[in-house]
Amino acid sequence: MARDYITTSEEQKKRLEQFRSWHDEAYLYIHQAITQERPDTGRKDVALTMYQKGLELLDLGLCVDMEIGLGLNWEKGRKMQQKMSKTRSHVHSRILEILEQLSPS
Repeated sequence: MARDYITTSEEQKKRLEQFRSWHDEAYLYIHQAITQERPDTGRKDVALTMYQKGLELLDLGLCVDMEIGLGLNWEKGRKMQQKMSKTRSHVHSRILEILEQLSPS
């Protein structure tokens, strides 16, 4: 019985680490996309790619069941997911706007 608990705890720890990795990487891509959109850079094509990669990683993170864990780290994870959900909506809107801007008139 104790062995099962340890395995479950280890699996939960790995799941939380993977979630954080997806979260951090998603926000790095999104930050890069914002940087590429600045007037001095003006690379909307690159921004689009960065936003799309960020969106994929946000989706992966949002699929993680954060309700299974207990404790401060899991509570932080649940809050991170709430933020990710809002960010996903904004990123999706930016992708649609950029696609419209890049499409030939």
